[in-house]
Amino acid sequence: MIMLKPILIFFFGLIVFQTARAQLSKPPKGSSLYYLSYTGEIADDKKGADHILLIMPLDSSSGKKLYPINEYYPNGKPKLIANSSSKIYNKLVFEGICVEFYNNGTKKSIINYENGELIGNVTLYYPNSKLYANENYDRSGQVKLIESRDSIGNILCEKGNGKWIKYLNNFKTELEEGIVKDSLEDGEWHEHYFPAEDYTTVYSKGKIISSTDPERPIGEVIYNYNNLDILPEYKGGMLYFYRFLGMTIHYPNDAKINNIQGKVLITFLVKKDGALTDIKVLKSPDKILSDEALRVVKLSLPWISGSHGGKPVLVQYTVPISFTLSSDR
Repeated sequence: MIMLKPILIFFFGLIVFQTARAQLSKPPKGSSLYYLSYTGEIADDKKGADHILLIMPLDSSSGKKLYPINEYYPNGKPKLIANSSSKIYNKLVFEGICVEFYNNGTKKSIINYENGELIGNVTLYYPNSKLYANENYDRSGQVKLIESRDSIGNILCEKGNGKWIKYLNNFKTELEEGIVKDSLEDGEWHEHYFPAEDYTTVYSKGKIISSTDPERPIGEVIYNYNNLDILPEYKGGMLYFYRFLGMTIHYPNDAKINNIQGKVLITFLVKKDGALTDIKVLKSPDKILSDEALRVVKLSLPWISGSHGGKPVLVQYTVPISFTLSSDR
């Protein structure tokens, strides 16, 4: 009996992997297969894809008319398993349980959606398959921090009280840390941005009351883009946003000469009027690329604000910007 669980997990993983290979090599009749870049645009082929999206035929077995959604990494391993009430590849509306995976095959998250809105419990995992955190999203948009552990299983926060660490880039970088009281941020939180920008923000019952970051809004709730009625968006859509970046970015000469390339991860707040503020670099291969990414994002107006409960809200948003040199430069 001791070996039963590992054996079952092995066979389950084998079945998922073999099913993925079969679906990708010959998609079921009536399904749609897309090769997508990280920006959400359709890639030319599998080689240039960041992930592969398979939208299956309509299924009504659950009592709702939903399209089973399967995403895969280019290596064929599952990236996401979910259901959507929409079959438009760039406008999926998730419904029910959504399971996301790391590219090593372990679970990344288990999330529940209602009409595209994140509602209820969220379970998050480290890449080593250990539990990272349990959170809860209520209908007001408030995120309750319930439980958190370190990567070897030690409890940091229990029943909404204790220490909390927020990470970036699959837990390779620590972004924020602070105290949680009654499931909300409370007291001093320390924030770390690229390359060496550090700020201290003071919370009371989840709301910011002071910060050493001059652009941090005081007294407002900052929403995560996962639990909104309408996401903030560049006017014309995010594909137009990335086209704007492509036309506006000037690859720095020093970066070309020194073969510096990679993705810059930018975070910012979309205000209720669509203006951008608190624009910062979360991750970057080099400051040269960071400066150029910051320059073009600051030029990217206008945006349309996100909303919750039918009202505009302040939203934290993150975008990746890729700098790539051609091999024949």
